[in-house]
Amino acid sequence: MIAQEGLLRFTDSTELALSASWYQIGTQSSIGRSFNLDESELELDAELATFLELGSTSHLLSFGVQGTTPRMQ
Repeated sequence: MIAQEGLLRFTDSTELALSASWYQIGTQSSIGRSFNLDESELELDAELATFLELGSTSHLLSFGVQGTTPRMQ
């Protein structure tokens, strides 16, 4: 498995968090019915978060996106 993460801070109250991961695995068997199984997955995540002070209260607003591409052969 390979994974990378990053954080970009635009201001003191706004940041973008990014992560990516990938794995690949293969299985072979000749017991019973012979087969080969190759499996891999790529996952990308992103989240934009900002901290707002409105009057006497504080709010954290965030927006995130997650994408995966599972694959089997």
